[in-house]
Amino acid sequence: MTLNACRTSKRLTLGAGCSRIGVAFGDADPVHALNAVRRGLVVAQDSGNRGNETHLASTLCRVEAKYGDPLAAFD
Repeated sequence: MTLNACRTSKRLTLGAGCSRIGVAFGDADPVHALNAVRRGLVVAQDSGNRGNETHLASTLCRVEAKYGDPLAAFD
């Protein structure tokens, strides 16, 4: 396994973890959820992981529309 593969797998894990935090804490702690999902989205975009990026973007839209800035959900 190359160093780049290790970095990619760590990014995948980080992105998936941030997504799960967003879903799990979306209603209980929306500020924590929004911060986690935003971080995961940046990681997914930087690593080129379109699957995680899509899932994180939809999670971000849901939490942002309900608890954050509703207009930001359209970005």
